[in-house]
Order: sequence, then C-alpha cells, then structure tokens
Amino acid sequence: MSIAYGEGAVSKTRGAEATKKKATSRTLAEKLDHLFTTVRPAADRTYAHQEVADAIAERGGPTISGPYLWQLRNGIRDNPTKRHIEALSAFFGVPVSYFFDDDLAAEIDEQLEIAAAFRSGAIRDTVLRLAELSPEAQRMVSDLVISAHKMELDGTQRGGSNRKSRDR
Repeated sequence: MSIAYGEGAVSKTRGAEATKKKATSRTLAEKLDHLFTTVRPAADRTYAHQEVADAIAERGGPTISGPYLWQLRNGIRDNPTKRHIEALSAFFGVPVSYFFDDDLAAEIDEQLEIAAAFRSGAIRDTVLRLAELSPEAQRMVSDLVISAHKMELDGTQRGGSNRKSRDR
C-alpha cells in the first residue's frame, strides 16, 4: 500500500499484501485525535485546531472552527457533515473512508507511524546510511534489528520493557 500523508494528495494502491486482520473499532474522535498527533507540520509540534480550520478555509473548504474541531477530536460532537469529513480527509491526506473503515484506518495508521519514525533524525540518518551499504551488509543490519525487536518483545511479554510493541 502506498499512501502520501499530510497536506498532499492521496495515492492509494491496495495489493495482495494488504492486511486482512480485523481492526479494533475506534470512534471518530479517536481517529481524528490520531491524525492530529501523528500528522505534524514539524517534528516538535502538532497542528493547532484553529490552524487546521484556517487551512481548510484557505483551500475553499467548508466553514469549520477551531473549537468545533476540538469538540470533534474530544468526542463532544460526533456527527460532522460530509463536507467536513471530506475537508479533514483532504487536509490530513487520508481517504474519506479512513473515518468509516476500521481495517483501512489501521493500515493507514501503520503507514503514519512509519512516516513519524522517519521524522526522527536518528532513524532518517540510519536509513540513509543503510542505503549506501552493500546488500550483504544491509541483510546483516536487518537481521540485527529483527533480533533486537524480538528481544524487546520478549522483554515486554515478561514485563521487562515498557516499550510499545506492535502485532506482527
């Protein structure tokens, strides 16, 4: 699956590799909050509600206020108009179906997490250096990362680590 996130167009292609496991059902507020916390204008800050409302207006979108976005994000309001959903989808660079299809939302969230990891200078620099290595050296680094990940998962399962782990 290839999807561009942020203030850009969405290019979505779903192949046979698309995950078919059932995603946990989340509310509109939870999905919107995830977008606010994951899709960022800069690594060190999130979008302000009014900033998103202003950007939607600048693009010719529907009238929407910062306080209304806060209410949607916090579950106080939960029935936005179709135009509001379309505008939010366009702003955050996700398909409208993100808000309605939990399986698709889970796939997109995984991509968003990867994009967020690349905002980290250390991760980005490591990947750029990795690209310069020989295929054999790349396999060695990959094996090392897989081993470290397994060790952390084992530690988490035994209560040894508080690091977040994902189902694989």
